[in-house]
Amino acid sequence: NSYARAKSYLKEKDDNLTGEDVREGLTAVVSVKVPEPQFEGQTKAKLGNPEVKNAMESVLGEALAAFLEEHPRDAGGILEKCVLTQRARVAARAARLMRFQVGYRLKPPVLRANPDPDADVVNFDEQIESFISDATLKHDADLLVQGRFAFLNLSERHFVDDIDWHDAPENDPLWLYCLHYGEWVLTLAEATKRFDDDTYADAACKWVTSWLDCNRPGTSPGWDPYVVSRRLVAWSRAHALLKDQAAWAALWRDRLCQSLALQTQVLEDNLETDLGNNHLIANYKALAWIGLAFPNWPDAAARREQGLSGLWAQMRRQILDDGFHDERSISYQGIVLRDLLETWWLAKSAGHTVDDDVPATLRRMVQALSALQDPGGTWPMINDSVPDYPQ
Repeated sequence: NSYARAKSYLKEKDDNLTGEDVREGLTAVVSVKVPEPQFEGQTKAKLGNPEVKNAMESVLGEALAAFLEEHPRDAGGILEKCVLTQRARVAARAARLMRFQVGYRLKPPVLRANPDPDADVVNFDEQIESFISDATLKHDADLLVQGRFAFLNLSERHFVDDIDWHDAPENDPLWLYCLHYGEWVLTLAEATKRFDDDTYADAACKWVTSWLDCNRPGTSPGWDPYVVSRRLVAWSRAHALLKDQAAWAALWRDRLCQSLALQTQVLEDNLETDLGNNHLIANYKALAWIGLAFPNWPDAAARREQGLSGLWAQMRRQILDDGFHDERSISYQGIVLRDLLETWWLAKSAGHTVDDDVPATLRRMVQALSALQDPGGTWPMINDSVPDYPQ
């Protein structure tokens, strides 16, 4: 970027080139000797040692700067290509933003009943021991504090002051969905509690506030029913962990409580009965979750019963006799199993009776998943599956 500005390829008003702008069309083979390699994910597709990343960035930065100075003609070709890529990316993002702004699929909603922000919340996580190590949790939470978001084994996005909620690596829609799920807030909430460090809670408040500011009710993708379903569960769990933290409590009282109530209402009015399958299971889970987690909210009992009855009915329809979900995908098997298992646990913890066929079905699902696991601890990527997803 310094060279591009010095040679007037980038004007003062232009944004910096991103790594994606520079890397497009390039392939590099790099050999690194590391005494104790640490890989990200079970597939070991990406080296995760931070000291290697720092060394590579330093060496490459120095070598590239020298190359550009010594080969001005080649440098010109490289920079022209990078700038063209940047302009195409910016134009595509502007087009996406325009499409999101005018292409509402849902009618702008209005909250019908205000919840009490001081109402009790059931803490799902207090009886569960996290399997995430201190080192991994701190590493992941520190990246989020820095505004670094990464999903699905794709390159990360680094947001500094605010998040572009419509920008994803390679324009990947599932990556964008993961960003809007808001499940990253659970990492920050757990880090706040485990390390007794409000830095993580402050970051959670910052990014949640950004979402509230930038995603008008009823707009896509942030308010799509499936996305709302995932976010309702994540943010209600985060509230149970952070409710006594000052900054979060203020955000909850002023904005977030009403937003979750409105998101619940939007979901209730737009259940994905047309899609069914794992989407509808997630919809019913979220309704049940809100009814169970906030028992004193308006319509809590009705939502709890609608969610639980709908969820168990879909379980009986979608889970086959062999324990597999009917979409026959390893990723969907994991997602649906998690949705059913977490809701079963929360319902039991809240004192609600669950039919005997529910835990029996959960056992069959676990056995089916275990039967396909290879000795290395991975699963075949059957049908619509992504490695290490869900985690």
